[in-house]
This record gives sequence, C-alpha cells and structure tokens, in this order.
Amino acid sequence: MGTTPQPDSPSTAPPPETVRLPTRPLARMAGLGL
Repeated sequence: MGTTPQPDSPSTAPPPETVRLPTRPLARMAGLGL
C-alpha cells in the first residue's frame, strides 16, 4: 500500500464503489473517525 503506484489514488480520493458497497461497515468506521 503505497509502494505500488496506482492510477487511482485511494488516499487522495477514495473510490465511490468501495464506499457504496460496504455502506454499513464503513458507516461505523466513518462515524468513529468523524
């Protein structure tokens, strides 16, 4: 994670697919983070 130069930088702009699929698990982490 970081060593491989990916076209889509997840750290800069997270893909909507990853946030759309795991909406429940992410909501918990987002709620705790925010």
